[in-house]
This record gives sequence, C-alpha cells and structure tokens, in this order.
Amino acid sequence: MKLLVVLSLLLCVALSVRAAAVPVEEEKKAPVSVEDIVLKEEPVQVEEVKKMEVENQMELETFPEEKDTVLEMDLAEHDPQEERFGFCPDGWIRHQSRCLLFVNSAMTWYKAEDYCNERQGSLISVHNPRENSFLHQQMTVAGWHNTWLGGFNLQNQWRWIDHEGLYYTNWYSLSSVTSYPCMYMTNTHGWRNIACSSSLRFICGRNFNNC
Repeated sequence: MKLLVVLSLLLCVALSVRAAAVPVEEEKKAPVSVEDIVLKEEPVQVEEVKKMEVENQMELETFPEEKDTVLEMDLAEHDPQEERFGFCPDGWIRHQSRCLLFVNSAMTWYKAEDYCNERQGSLISVHNPRENSFLHQQMTVAGWHNTWLGGFNLQNQWRWIDHEGLYYTNWYSLSSVTSYPCMYMTNTHGWRNIACSSSLRFICGRNFNNC
C-alpha cells in the first residue's frame, strides 16, 4: 500500500515538471515571422537606394560643368581683344604681323580650312623666303614631314585661300593640277601638290588687325 502511494506521488511530480517545461521549450523555439524580417531589412534597403540615387545624380551633374569649362577655354583662346594690343591667342605663336597655329591633327585640305575658319583664320600663305624658312624650321622642331599650305589651283592658276597675292613660290615638284589641286610643304624640300582628300597636319594663320 505504501509503495503504491509513493509511485502515485512520483508520477504526479513527473507530469507537473513536464507540463511546466513545455511552454519554455516552445518559447525558445518560437519561429520568427516573415513580416518581422522584411520590416527589419526594409529600412536598410531604402537607405541604400537613396544613396545610389544621390550618387547617380552627382555623376550626371558633373558632365555639363566639364563641357561648359572646355567651351569657355576654347572661346578665350580666340578673343579678338588680345589682337588689338599685339598679342596672339593662347596656343598661337607670333611671326611678323601674323599669329600662327600649328595643328597636330591630320585632316583633309577642306576640313583643315574649315578648322582655321572657325578660329578666324585660314590655312597659311607664304609670301617670302623668310616666312618659308621660318615655317620649315618650326616643322623640323615639331617633327613634321609635311603640312598643308593655303594654296590651291583654280582654272589652272595657283591662289592663296586667304586672298593674298601669290607672288612668291618655292616649288620642288609640280604634278598634274587637275588631279592634285592642293598645295603642301615638306620639311626636306620645297612645295608640292597633292589630292585635297589626303590627310596632313596643317598651320592656320590670322592677322592682328581683325578689329
């Protein structure tokens, strides 16, 4: 009889302990809802998106400023105000009464003339042996082998594109003017003529008195 009572008491105690332990285990293993995860991660994602938008906007705003700066520098190089006081624009060099611009990019004769026109000049004309010698010297220093001159042939007559009179020449060889109507200069010999569609470096010239 005593044994039966003891066993009953032990069984009751065991059930009580188990019943008390179940909520604790369930509390420890309680799953985290998907909504809680999303809500916790969402602010981080929003901040990252905002940061990316700000960085992209800063990059887009950079390009117009750089383009405007280049344009202003380009205009400053060709300020006619400087010519009135005997100065050549930046990038140009002075020789006698003209400013000269040595362009290291090869272009056709027509494109080279357009390039000079945009800078209030023309392809260079040569009027005497002293100017020819100066250009030859500058070509040698720059390492140029050839350069366009402003001479062209029209109706079997050679002319300067800047409307100067062509009274001095320094021909080394002269080919058919029908096929080769544009003039160029070499750094080893004199002048030659070639097709205007050829690509050569060139020299622009402009006067001081463009008031």
